[in-house]
Amino acid sequence: MGKLNPMKLMAAKSKLGDLKKEHPEVMQFINETGTGAISEGTIVDIKVTAANGKETSTSVRLSRSDADLVNSLISK
Repeated sequence: MGKLNPMKLMAAKSKLGDLKKEHPEVMQFINETGTGAISEGTIVDIKVTAANGKETSTSVRLSRSDADLVNSLISK
């Protein structure tokens, strides 16, 4: 694994703020899942539909560290 780049981390934090502003429904969805809903063992299904209609999907079972990271990113 590569080294953590503080500048990229700061840029990612800024982009997360932009995501919250531009797509408030994403944060509303996360907030509506309820406190503690994102925890170890939670399964996150992701589906992407490209502009040409091609669909790609995957499922991820969160580890404890995954859940901690997600919760730290979405905490108010």
